Amino acid sequence: MSFPKLRTWVILSVILCACVHTYHLKDDYDLRAKIRTAEEFNDAEGSRNAYGMALEKARQYNADPQELATLNYEYGRASGIVCNFVEAENHLLEAMKLDEQSSGPVHMDLVELARLNYDQKKYSQAIPYFERAILVLQQMNGPKLAPIGLADILDEYSHALIEIGKSEESRNVHERAERLRRDNPMGESITDRTPYGTKCDKH
Repeated sequence: MSFPKLRTWVILSVILCACVHTYHLKDDYDLRAKIRTAEEFNDAEGSRNAYGMALEKARQYNADPQELATLNYEYGRASGIVCNFVEAENHLLEAMKLDEQSSGPVHMDLVELARLNYDQKKYSQAIPYFERAILVLQQMNGPKLAPIGLADILDEYSHALIEIGKSEESRNVHERAERLRRDNPMGESITDRTPYGTKCDKH
C-alpha cells in the first residue's frame, strides 16, 4: 500500500513580512525531499520525523494557522500509522481546532479522528467523529462530489454502530451507503485511506 497523501501541499499562499520570518513547507526543499523519499519507500517513520521537523520550524517562525493545521494533520496521521496513537490524536485535534479557527477543511480532521479510533476498535469514541464528519460532508455536497468516499465512511460508521449494539441504526446507515454505490456504479474513492496501526515495530 502506498503511503497516502491527502493534504500535504494544501498551503499555496506565501505570507511575506519585512520584520517577521514565517515558514511554509512548500519552500523547505530539504524536508520536502525527505517526505517524498519516505513516501516512495513507504517509510511512515521517516515521514513522521520530517513532518515533526517541519512542525517545529512552523511554530518557531510564526506560520499561519492553515500551515500549522496541515502539519499537525500530517504529523498526526503518520504518528497513527506507527502506532503512536495518543500523539496522533492530540495532533489531529490540534489540526481540527486550527481549521475551525481559519475555515479550513475540518471534515478531513474529523474523518481521520473517526478512523484513528475505529482502527483501534474504540467504536464509542469513533462514532461522534463519524457523525460530525458525515454531517459536514452532506453540507459540502459530498454525495455528489465524493459519493464513493462518503459510502466508505458510512460503511465504517455502520460497523461501529453494530459494535455498540445499535443494529437498526446500522442498517439505515448501510442502506445509505448502498444507495450511493448504486447511484454511482462507475465511481471510486478519490483518496487513499490512512493505514493506522500497520507499522508498530518501532513503538
